[in-house]
Amino acid sequence: MVKCSFCDKHIAIGKGITYVAQDSVYHFCSSKCLKNRKLGRDKLKMKWISKKQISKEEIKEELLEEGKEEAEAKKGKEIIKEEKKEETKPEEKTEKKEEKSA
Repeated sequence: MVKCSFCDKHIAIGKGITYVAQDSVYHFCSSKCLKNRKLGRDKLKMKWISKKQISKEEIKEELLEEGKEEAEAKKGKEIIKEEKKEETKPEEKTEKKEEKSA
């Protein structure tokens, strides 16, 4: 199933309008969505769209939170790698000392 390029509703096969522009292809569930897209209206400001209304600020906050979580995950992986390296290094040194003393 294809989603409407304006209101994100699912479009059944054989229904809706396909608009082909020079750079891409748009799918619309109704002429209402097509006209609003051509007029350059912002779908977040449309009250008739049934999906959850999300402001641009909320979207930015969500993206920042996701970025922070990813950064923390990377740091955690790096710390684990460093700990493993530190665990292996002292063992190697003690083995070398034992070989010299023997």
